[in-house]
Amino acid sequence: MKPLNTIIALVILAGLGGVLYYLNKHPKSETSADSIPKQKIFAFQANQVQQFTVESPDQPAVTVKRGKAAGQWEIASPAGIPADSTEIQAFVDGVPKLEETPLDGQTGGSLSEFGLDQPKRTWKFQLADGKEVDLRIGKDNPAGFARYGTLSSGPGLFLMDSTDTKDLDKTLFDFRDKRALPVAVDKAKQVELHFEFDNKTSPAEIEKAKKLGLPIKPPKIAMTHEQNGNWQLSDPHVRTDFGDTNYFITIVSGATMKSVETDNPKSLSEYGLDKPPIRLVVTAQDGSTHTLLVGKKKEKKSDAQKKPGSSSDETEGYYAKNSEWPAVFIINQQVFDQLNQDLDNYRNRFLFDFDTSNARRIEVQGPDGELRLDRKGDDWYKADKKMDGSKVDAFLNAIHALRIQHYTEDRPGHIAEYGFEKPWMKVKITFSEANKVETVLFAEKGKDKDKKLYAVRQDEPSIYEMSPSDEDQIKPKLKDLQS
Repeated sequence: MKPLNTIIALVILAGLGGVLYYLNKHPKSETSADSIPKQKIFAFQANQVQQFTVESPDQPAVTVKRGKAAGQWEIASPAGIPADSTEIQAFVDGVPKLEETPLDGQTGGSLSEFGLDQPKRTWKFQLADGKEVDLRIGKDNPAGFARYGTLSSGPGLFLMDSTDTKDLDKTLFDFRDKRALPVAVDKAKQVELHFEFDNKTSPAEIEKAKKLGLPIKPPKIAMTHEQNGNWQLSDPHVRTDFGDTNYFITIVSGATMKSVETDNPKSLSEYGLDKPPIRLVVTAQDGSTHTLLVGKKKEKKSDAQKKPGSSSDETEGYYAKNSEWPAVFIINQQVFDQLNQDLDNYRNRFLFDFDTSNARRIEVQGPDGELRLDRKGDDWYKADKKMDGSKVDAFLNAIHALRIQHYTEDRPGHIAEYGFEKPWMKVKITFSEANKVETVLFAEKGKDKDKKLYAVRQDEPSIYEMSPSDEDQIKPKLKDLQS
């Protein structure tokens, strides 16, 4: 290679090396949202805010002020609407944390370009020192991720991230107390569900439906709060599935308004609340009563039909009204479904209450005679004969697993109608250290495909229909014990 060419190549190589060195030392900067300088919108702190007002062109102005007690807030306008102090305090705590991105070079003379001459929303904060700070919110920026704003305290314009400042979209509905029934239902003494039907169901029709295995909704269901915290069915007084009644109380305690239809209804009839099909009455520990009325269903509205200020997820629901406030509001499907449950949903489907691990004695009167087994330590004995523990466990597990299919009858004095004058089998279980006893009688009625198996707990009026296959499950296990 000629010396001149070599020199030229070395010069080019050195130049490229210099470029690479510079690029490594000074990488290309990337523009990101995090790299844009931001600053706090407001200079005040949350504890300085005494009152705030939000104004929108399509909604009445809402004014919220501090109450007399610490942490308490009141909705001053519109009047008569209870406030959610927790929600309001969280909003006020968050306001001083909101940030904006200054737009250098923009002046107040160009406000109309940014929708700030007729703002979409104006927030007015009155502080403890008497000063007022106003925030005007204009239209979205061309990219759609932020909106323009300006403060009354200065001429500068800024951008506010739409996601980070979503609290500034809050409405009257967000600040109001949205509890469907503003009372501590879970601390109450009793709750009652009253069902009103267009066609009154007679007691005879209810009993007929029971015999057919149809779900039953009596005119009234009452639950009483027990000392152990469970909710017991007290009217009618029947065995209770505490998991279901306790869940019912949990749902009702947390029930909230989905949206507000009107704060000043002219008539309740258009909402089906003059003769509500469901009425919940809560009796507090002090004896006071509080009522929630549930009316007819509200169908889903199109976006064009929605009222300004209604909740953003407004869909179909049910009209409701409580005894504390005049407003008619909407509850969601889940709350309605819980209030509209049949009695059977709250009843215990276990035929026996004992735990197989604490059974102490088994007494059976069956088609093949009588049987008595006693537990001594970990072993079972028939008289002095030690029994096969696995066979005893199989029998206990079989009867403990029995589930009620239908609640046939709850009136006392009717067991003879179901064959209990000559029961097919009687099982008596003694269990726990307290020697608790439960006795269940089984009876057969009908033949072949019409044959039914019924059960009744001794000294209780309710008659239960069992699965026809239960008898086939019990017989061989009982036979193993009698052999």
